Amino acid sequence: ASGLLDVRSGEAPFRSIMSVAVSLCIRASKDSRSFGSTMLHDSSYENGQISEYSDKVLFAMKCVVQASVLLREHALVFCPESMLARIIDLSGLFETISHVLGRADGGFGEKIDSFQLKLSDEARLRREPFRTQVQEPRKNVMSRLPASPTLHASWYVGDGLLLSPLEALTHCMTYSKDLMTIQMDPLKAVKFTSYHRIYMFLENRGAYTISLRMQTCASTSILSHWEDSSCSNYDYWSGCCDLAQDSIVRLAERSLGGSGNGITSGNIDSQLAVTYLLSLPIKLAFKVYRASLPSAMSKRDFTRLAYLANVGLKAGGVELTSDASQEQERKSFIGWTNQRTFISQCRRLSSNAKWWDLLQKNHVGFDPRRFDAKGGRTSETDVEYCASLVPLLIKGAFVSQNPEDVLNLATKFVDSFGLDPYLAPQKMLEFLLSWPNEDDLSYTDGKEKMRTSRGFDIRKDITACENAARDMLRLLPSTMARSAVLRRCIISLESDSKSSQDYEKHDVALSLYHNELSIVLAEKSGHSAFQAEFERIDRRRDALGLLSSFFQGERIAHRPKFSRFFEPLPFPFKSEIGKLPRRLAGVLGKESEDDFDPLLPLMDYFAFDSSTSTASSLHPLCHSIGLPSGYVHARVLCARFQKAQKSPPSFETEVRPVINRLHAARDGAKLAEWCALQYDSGEEDKLKCLTLALNLAMKSS
Repeated sequence: ASGLLDVRSGEAPFRSIMSVAVSLCIRASKDSRSFGSTMLHDSSYENGQISEYSDKVLFAMKCVVQASVLLREHALVFCPESMLARIIDLSGLFETISHVLGRADGGFGEKIDSFQLKLSDEARLRREPFRTQVQEPRKNVMSRLPASPTLHASWYVGDGLLLSPLEALTHCMTYSKDLMTIQMDPLKAVKFTSYHRIYMFLENRGAYTISLRMQTCASTSILSHWEDSSCSNYDYWSGCCDLAQDSIVRLAERSLGGSGNGITSGNIDSQLAVTYLLSLPIKLAFKVYRASLPSAMSKRDFTRLAYLANVGLKAGGVELTSDASQEQERKSFIGWTNQRTFISQCRRLSSNAKWWDLLQKNHVGFDPRRFDAKGGRTSETDVEYCASLVPLLIKGAFVSQNPEDVLNLATKFVDSFGLDPYLAPQKMLEFLLSWPNEDDLSYTDGKEKMRTSRGFDIRKDITACENAARDMLRLLPSTMARSAVLRRCIISLESDSKSSQDYEKHDVALSLYHNELSIVLAEKSGHSAFQAEFERIDRRRDALGLLSSFFQGERIAHRPKFSRFFEPLPFPFKSEIGKLPRRLAGVLGKESEDDFDPLLPLMDYFAFDSSTSTASSLHPLCHSIGLPSGYVHARVLCARFQKAQKSPPSFETEVRPVINRLHAARDGAKLAEWCALQYDSGEEDKLKCLTLALNLAMKSS
């Protein structure tokens, strides 16, 4: 045989090589038949224990591999032109069978691949003895390739489950025998069934790529030997077309991330998917493509959904540029034609999937069905739903991004769904001026069902928060727009009971709103509604300044809730016009349930500290909260009476000075009468209080 390999002229040596290759294949076929029936009826084989026969099976497989390498590395390289067609045909057959055997389970496939590689290297070295060896080892070359995914040992990454060694060998030998019979007697081609057992064997294990290759090999061989048209067999070709189409459908499903045999669900090969889809009839291709979408949607795998949308775009003739945000129509013939509606839907799906993925990564809960556009138009409720997600997206993005990046993200979201372009800075401003609740700083992990910290909240840094808020205000179109947003921020801040003691956050919001109202009044002088609003904000700022200066240091823990000092701002704006204002509480507090008592938030602190210095320090608060002068001293005095049990305050040194501070005689009479009730009967101070109360009551009448 070595002498034949060195002869490179004439047909005789190559006919001999072909004979040797066929003999090797016949040897493998006989061996597989000889011990195959014994193994199939052996209980140890049924239990998967074939170690007793492994050497025989491996030897038969190596015979086929030797025949394949012999034809490919020697005969094909130097054969005369007259024999090229027959050698190509036979070499293709043995190469295809070697491909199947290389997928054998139990370590057989690895051994076959290693044996084939060894024979190929030896053949090349014999053919080119002075050729220098490859400088770079194979391991280094392979290391440049991306790592294969880690799957179960019984699964093959590329094409279905690994194959049973004996069954693979037996079916391959039957397949090769039938095709070689056709090469010797073309008239017997009509007897080759399109439903050959090897196809069913491979497809039952998900090896659709190998099955398609073997179908192609058989069809090519039969066509090359059917010179007489009378040998045509319509049933055969019809069956071949159906079988090939079914294999392509399965491969398309697999490339689109389907759960077919032999590959994990969710792995998408975009290039193969487009190739297979374009190979199918368009209606069937649409059916296969649409069937891949619900699984990704139900699993909320939006990255996979975006890949599927891009597959649809490519199949529809759209070329994605290096910039994923830009697309241009492909001018070549590749892709379906006249599919504008489909392309539009895929573009929308691609955009939605990318945003769904971002929303999910930022821990925003949402319903993808609310994004669907019906009839090419987005309903008003869907627009409102998308707008409701903007503040949630901003809150989630602020955990790991700076204000500028968050604004860019929110702006792109707003633009993508056709929302108000000023919605992004508005919601950013509302977020910055809101109170950082504990729930905002953590999220629930859907897999582990536990709370996880989200990181630092910018709203806790009052300086950074104020600077970012001013930046957002500059992006709004007008003073009125800025005032409207700031007003909503103040209303929201005052309605949150947890934020009432954050005087610094209230101060930032009130100062910004006060500045904008000043500009509005300058533009609209004499407008009573804006003037009243300006006064409400001005009084809030005065009260906040006084409270902030008093409750410092050790007193911070005793800060009263600021929002309870004032009634909520009218909502909507100007809604208070024509309505009577709520009656304020009297000098002693509420006289009815409908009264509003601005000093009620301070009563707990007055019970803790009812000194004269406290009353003097907080005395200016009366004007800011709309109460008559002296009310703070009166409430402090009441707290002092309630706190003192056996030694009540002295009338001359403590009670009379407070009553004298009250401008209204009616208020003085009420306070004097209440103080008199706090003294024991027969005390001189009690009589003095009653006398003063009578005089003030007569004066007020």
